Parts: sequence; structure tokens; C-alpha cells
Amino acid sequence: MRVLVFSNLFHPDHAGGAAIYSDLCFELAARGHDVVVRCAYPYFPEWVDKSGRNGVRIERTVVNGVAVERFGIFIPRKPSTLKSRALYEASLLASMARSTPRAERADVIIAFSTMLAPVAAAVALGKLHRIPVIVNVQDVSSGGASAANLVGDRAGRLLAWAEGRILSNAAALSSISPEMVTGVKAMTGGRVPVSFVPNWLNASLAEAVAELPDKVGRTPSRVVRMLYAGNIGNKQGLLEFCQQVTRLDFDFRLLIHGSGPGADTLRSWHNTVGDERIELGPFLSESDFAKALYEADLFLITERQGSGAAYMPSKLIPAISSGTPILAVSDDVSSLGGEMHRVGIGAHITWDRIAQLPDVLDGARDAYEFESWQRNAIDRSHVYERTRIIDDIERELVSRSRHRRV
Repeated sequence: MRVLVFSNLFHPDHAGGAAIYSDLCFELAARGHDVVVRCAYPYFPEWVDKSGRNGVRIERTVVNGVAVERFGIFIPRKPSTLKSRALYEASLLASMARSTPRAERADVIIAFSTMLAPVAAAVALGKLHRIPVIVNVQDVSSGGASAANLVGDRAGRLLAWAEGRILSNAAALSSISPEMVTGVKAMTGGRVPVSFVPNWLNASLAEAVAELPDKVGRTPSRVVRMLYAGNIGNKQGLLEFCQQVTRLDFDFRLLIHGSGPGADTLRSWHNTVGDERIELGPFLSESDFAKALYEADLFLITERQGSGAAYMPSKLIPAISSGTPILAVSDDVSSLGGEMHRVGIGAHITWDRIAQLPDVLDGARDAYEFESWQRNAIDRSHVYERTRIIDDIERELVSRSRHRRV
């Protein structure tokens, strides 16, 4: 089976879903499928041209058995502004559109939807060559843009309409949380089947986490140690969280390792405030990330207020797989809030309750409750088991393939 994949991110990018997309492609290739990826030159989460080759030329290479075609994009210096993001998406759509008229031998197309450009390019190609397109919605673009204050209410509604129209042209849709599945169904009016296909731990990170000692039953430190690791952008609201907790008079430790458009602003603020309870560090390698998870008492995940069910942070998966409970700061109606309430894997607070964080951390010191969070985290991690999910995806690809072959 020949699988054509459209994505803005791919290896060696290592955040924003890149590890998941790459891992799926590498595994499908290892299983004997012919996999071609169309993506941007590596730039994420630093938002810089990491290869030095970003430009007009389409670069074709083979990585771990996967044929990779890289397309040039406009990489904005300030990706958190509407103008920059619009140019960024438009450049990728225009660049990928050069591939649309080419004759295609693909049996099925996968598009990962964190931005609309790859999905629009995939849908156009599918229509032109009558190839079934399966879209996996990682982020609801219109919801994320609204949450990050990139667009106002009217523009947000227009973007949601356009997103719904594009997604409705797929043969099948999937998304990564039950709340997002419901939202995508509503956005497309039920015109396309939508299934729940969660993310998972990519193979190398799964190995690093599996090598960790068992921490279930280990009680939290006297001063609770929190870890934040991953992308730092507008939609996380991490700066706002730090600003609020530094006004509270209690002792805690928060170690932040990350990169992204909000990292420099956070670092500048921290240099000015000089609060020793918060420590900043670089984006971690997978092995160092696993070690940091083992040392942490709680893994912090923040989502900006008003995000709704626009996305589901995949960083939750390595945390719970290591037995590290979650401290989640988000709306109750978010995908993250729903997950926290469903399975009891840590503490969840909404933004209007930040002042109660000292009490929440005091409550975390209850040995019985904390151990129940740890055990629930390990139990819940099995929902995100890699092999089973990729098996399901492979079966869906084969069933949708226009030639029904492997």
C-alpha cells in the first residue's frame, strides 16, 4: 500500500506532534508500506530554519525508509501575530500546491491537521486524483486561533466555517480526545465519520520511559516539585500561570524546560522578577525528559482560558506513562479537563482558582490520594498504547485504500 502523508512537521522536529507523525510513518514503512511524506523544512519549536535549506527548491530524501519531500515556507519571527500566522499558512499552501497537478500513485492520503494548509493541499490532491483522504485533527485551528487571541469573534466564526468545509471533503476524520471528536462532528455537520484515535508515545520515548524505576508509592517532596516540558506558545498561557503563582506566598519548585514563540518572553519576565521558585532550562532530549519526569512530583500542563476543546496536549502521555500525576490548569470543558475528571490522574484547577494552588499542593501530600493518582496514571496510559493504536490506523488505511491492498 502506498501512503501519502501531508504534515507541516516531521523528523527532526520534536514537538507539536512531530514525534507522533514521524513515528507513524517510520512504523508503516517498517511494516512494508510505501510511505511518502510532504512537509516543511524543519523549523519547530524554535521557529527558525534548522536545516539552512528552506527555500523554493523541493528537497527529496529518504529517512528510515520513508521518502520525504520538503517544501519551503515563510518562517515568521513573531508567529503569535495574525499577519505572521496568515503568511506562514499561506506560504505552505502555495508551496505544497506545486505538487497537486502531478500524477499520483498513492492508495490513500493522511493529513495531520494542526494547521489548515496541509489539509487543504491533501484534500485538493485527493479530489484531483480520486484518492481517499483521512484527516487526523490534532488541533482545531479555528479554536486554537481564538484561544491565542489571533482572531476576533467574527473572524473566528469565519475560520471555523472554512475549517468545517475543508474537513468535510475528507473520506474519514479522526481526532485525539472524545471532546474533540464531538467538536469536529459539530463543525462538519456529521457529513463525514469521525473516530477517536488518540496519540501515543513514540518508540524511542517509550523506551526511555520504560527504563525508569517504578515511582508508584513514592510520596511527594516537602516542597512539591513541578515540571513543565514542551512547547511554550500563546495557547499554553504558561507566562500567565507563572505571573499568578509568583504573587502567592507559599513554597514550591517549578522547573520549566521548553522552546517556542513564548519562551523568550517568559525568560525575559523571569529575569526581571527573579523568583527562585521557578527555574528555566532548554528543551530536553527524550532521555533527559524521562529522567526529569522521574524526579518530578507533578507534571504541569496549562491551557489558556477559553481554549475549549480545540486541542489535547500529548505531553500528558509520557507523564502518566512514567507514573507522574498531572497538575492541569484549564477550563472544565476542555479536552484536558475532561480527561482529568474522567480518570483521576492528578489535580485540576481552573484559572479562576489559581489562588487555591497552595491548598491543592498541600492536598497532594496525602500519601493515599497521591498513590491513587500514580496508579490511575499508569492504568490510563494503557489507553495510549502504541502498537494497538498503530494497528488500528493501519487497518483503517487498508480499508480506505482505493485499491484495497497491502
